[in-house]
Amino acid sequence: MIYIYSKSSAEKSTEDVIDWLNFYEAEFERINGSDLVNNFSYRINNRHVGTENDIVWFRRWYDSGEITNKLTDVNLRNKNFANLFRNVSSELKIVSDFFWRKFKNCRWLTYPHELANDKLEVLEAATMCGLTIPDTIITTSKRDLIEFRKKSKRIISKLMSNAAPSYSLNEYFVALYTSEITDDILDSIPDNFFPSLFQELIRKQYEIRIFFLEGNLYPMAIFSQNDKQTQVDFRNYNHSKPNRNVPYKLPDEIESKIKLLIKKLKLTTGSIDIIKSQQEDYIFLEINPVGQFGMTSRPCNYYLEKEIAEYLIKANKN
Repeated sequence: MIYIYSKSSAEKSTEDVIDWLNFYEAEFERINGSDLVNNFSYRINNRHVGTENDIVWFRRWYDSGEITNKLTDVNLRNKNFANLFRNVSSELKIVSDFFWRKFKNCRWLTYPHELANDKLEVLEAATMCGLTIPDTIITTSKRDLIEFRKKSKRIISKLMSNAAPSYSLNEYFVALYTSEITDDILDSIPDNFFPSLFQELIRKQYEIRIFFLEGNLYPMAIFSQNDKQTQVDFRNYNHSKPNRNVPYKLPDEIESKIKLLIKKLKLTTGSIDIIKSQQEDYIFLEINPVGQFGMTSRPCNYYLEKEIAEYLIKANKN
C-alpha cells in the first residue's frame, strides 16, 4: 500500500501525482493534515497497517494558520490565547506523532523528522561539504547589525525555519518573504529585537531551483534579477509578468557537493535554492524537504509528478 500525507485535498502538486497513481492503477490511501482540524475520524482497533512492504510519502501537513482559523471566535488580544494555541497544538501533535509511529516500519519518501533540519544546521552542513554560502549573522543587537551591514553593504533578512512564507490571520494577510534591510527599515528597528537571521545580499545573474529525488537532481534556472518584485526573493511571484525559467546543467563539482550535502542531511527528496553570482560563483542558500516541484516540473518538462508516482510504485513492490 502507498500512503500519502498531504496538507489538503486542494494541494495541486499532490493531486498531480495522484493522477499518475490512478493512471497506473496503484493502490494508495491519502490522509490530509487539514482534516485534523476540520473533518476527521480514526478508529483504533485490531486492524494492522504500516508494514515493511508499504511506503509513505510525506508531502505536507497542517500549519499553524489552520489552527488560528479554527479559533476565530477567541479574542486574539486575550492574554490566554497563547496558552490556548499551545494546548491545541499539543493535542494535534499527539495525533500526528501517533501516525508517524504507526508507520515507522514503512519506507518513507521524506520522514517528518527531516523537516527539523533548520536553515542554520543546513548552512553549516553546506560549508562542510565545500559549498559557498552568503556571509551570515544571527543577532538580537541593532549595533551588531549595523556593523554587519557596513561590511556587507547590502543585507537581507529571512526566516530561520521552513515555516510557511505567508498566512492569513482574520482579516490580515502576512507575508514572510526574504526582504532587503533598507535604511528606513534599519532606522525603525529597536536596539534589541527577537533573534533574527541576516545575510549579505548576493548580486546574482540568476537563481537555480533544484528538485532532488533519491539522488537524482532536476535543476532549473530562474531569471528573477530583471524584475524588482522578484530580485530579492523569486517566491514573491509576479503573476502578470512571470520570470523566465529554463532547464539547467550544473557543473559536475557543484553537483557532487550537493549530493554529498543531501546524503549528510539524510534527505530523500526536496528543493534546493542556489544563486549564480555576478562573479560566476555558485552560492548555496537553503533546502526545503517539502519544497514545491510543480514550478520546476512544467517549465523544464521534467514530468516530476510521473517520476514521483513511479518511484512510489516501485518502492512499494520492493
